[in-house]
Amino acid sequence: MIIATCATMFFSSILLCIQGCGRGDYECSLKQFPYVSTTLGVYPNDKIYVFIMNIFSALNFASYRAYYKKLNGLCSPLLNCFLLISGYVTLISGPVLALFDSVQDSHEEMDIHCKATAIFVIAQVCYLFPLTTVLAANQD
Repeated sequence: MIIATCATMFFSSILLCIQGCGRGDYECSLKQFPYVSTTLGVYPNDKIYVFIMNIFSALNFASYRAYYKKLNGLCSPLLNCFLLISGYVTLISGPVLALFDSVQDSHEEMDIHCKATAIFVIAQVCYLFPLTTVLAANQD
């Protein structure tokens, strides 16, 4: 389900880019293609992006809880709790990232967006690398 949501997010952002280029919302050429933030900052794309990120976070919540239970006994309780906390941090920072990605009207909002992006990426890395290591070590 999460892979389907990620694929939906990816293809919808590509579709929104193509639509925006066709409408002339931003300049598109073979040498210059707009950033994701540029395409998602245009109304109504900003609302779609926030909605999709919230769905992504809701699906990840179920995944984090499922892996917490699955890893119980396969790794130390401290690592298991660390993974769960790292996952929960992404649940909060993901929608914040999407919200402030779509409303970058001031320097403060851009600062919040950059911090939320950094927190989201770091938390995802702190979740995924140990998770894959534990799963690879217990590949029975």
